[in-house]
Amino acid sequence: MVMGLLFTVMVTRRLSVNEFGVWQYISALLGYFILPSSIVSFWLTRDVARGSRVARVGILTNLLFSLAAAGLFAVASYPLSSGIGANGLYFLLCCLQLPEIYILNTLESVANATRPEIFGYSTIVYEASKVLTALIFVVILRTGLTGSIISVIIAYLAQMATMGFALRKNIDGFLDKGAVKRWLSLFWIPTFNAAAGQILLFDTIILVTLTRSTLPVAMLRAAQVFGAAIVMSGVLAAPLYPKLLAGGTAGDVDTALKMVFMFAIPSTIGVLILSEPLLSILRVEYVQARFTLIVIAMVSFINSIMGAMDAVIAGTERVDVAGNISFKRFIRSRLSLLPSLSFIQDIIYLAILAPITYVLYIMGVDLNMIALSTALILLTSTMPIFIYKYRLAKRVVPFEFPFRAVFRFSLASLAMAAALALLYRFVVVSENISKVLFTLLPTIGVAAVVYFTVLLLVDDDARRLLKRSRAFFVKS
Repeated sequence: MVMGLLFTVMVTRRLSVNEFGVWQYISALLGYFILPSSIVSFWLTRDVARGSRVARVGILTNLLFSLAAAGLFAVASYPLSSGIGANGLYFLLCCLQLPEIYILNTLESVANATRPEIFGYSTIVYEASKVLTALIFVVILRTGLTGSIISVIIAYLAQMATMGFALRKNIDGFLDKGAVKRWLSLFWIPTFNAAAGQILLFDTIILVTLTRSTLPVAMLRAAQVFGAAIVMSGVLAAPLYPKLLAGGTAGDVDTALKMVFMFAIPSTIGVLILSEPLLSILRVEYVQARFTLIVIAMVSFINSIMGAMDAVIAGTERVDVAGNISFKRFIRSRLSLLPSLSFIQDIIYLAILAPITYVLYIMGVDLNMIALSTALILLTSTMPIFIYKYRLAKRVVPFEFPFRAVFRFSLASLAMAAALALLYRFVVVSENISKVLFTLLPTIGVAAVVYFTVLLLVDDDARRLLKRSRAFFVKS
């Protein structure tokens, strides 16, 4: 997360507003061309986790899909770029990302089914490579958006090499044409899942169209940069999905929830307290989005927990074990329920957002307040879906909420908050990023030390985790 933030800062401070907008536009378009990769990736995780040797054929299939997608994107580059007056070279360069993303999505599916920790390690390699190459191309050589895109391409290659090497023993099997036919015949299931995440793109369109300004979007996205640090806590529940597919128990859910809470609680409190200096890292103008960040932090905390609930709901579904699935059986299954809930949540969000944004704008409400209202609407639409998922997950797997663990994590977080309150007066909010980081990073470091020190004193699970980590590195 730190590396990702560093890259974002390096780019936002050296690209013009127009260049950064073009990049966001291209990224949104790429999202649609990446959708077909989910056809293979979705089923690959479920099949490999159940012992099927189909990893190799899955990679080859998605590679073919990626070449077709890259070709289509290249053909569409000219009309897409000329429509916004952008350099077509940017679009052609981004074509190179499509095969990389397709292969990475496939490797991630294999990792999720066999060695979930590999994706986390590869992400570190990706973020570090991205920062190092951006330092060369964007900061030193000042190649602008071209350098930013090249940095991402190189970083993807580094991540792909890392995952490929780490998973080399898991990428096996023969060219199972039957598996490919089954995946393609059931394409509508993963496509339905993947498409559910694309609806949220409309909030940008609504805000820009109704307010005739990109400021609310800019403030909202700036807040979400730091909200992502909290959501990353949900990654710790990634092993839960393959475990449940292979027949996991309520104990696995309890362990996953404890891991998520262990990092989500202090992350949320830290973001709430340090909202102003964090936002000033991007630009001091973003400090006015501090209240928006506070709401986004709460949304991100809920989403990190909801990721574990999704794993329980989908990981315990067995409707696809028998083979071919009829549309009727799919609609009645929990594989259909999750994307359906996402659609419902997004529709509620957008349906409330449009009229409220319109009313606030014609009333002359400040655009920063419109960004805040957008975050509040997002929180409002998230809560009922989270409550429903939590209750459903408990019916599917009767796990116990880790009240005692949450109390211990909260106790350690309060000690951390006290340390932050004492050190906050030394933190600088400035346009000069060096001044901000010089005071902010040591403060975060001290807070982390306080949190884990207190946690090790009060929590047995944390001490056991530390011992296991030591044993792992000693053996390595």
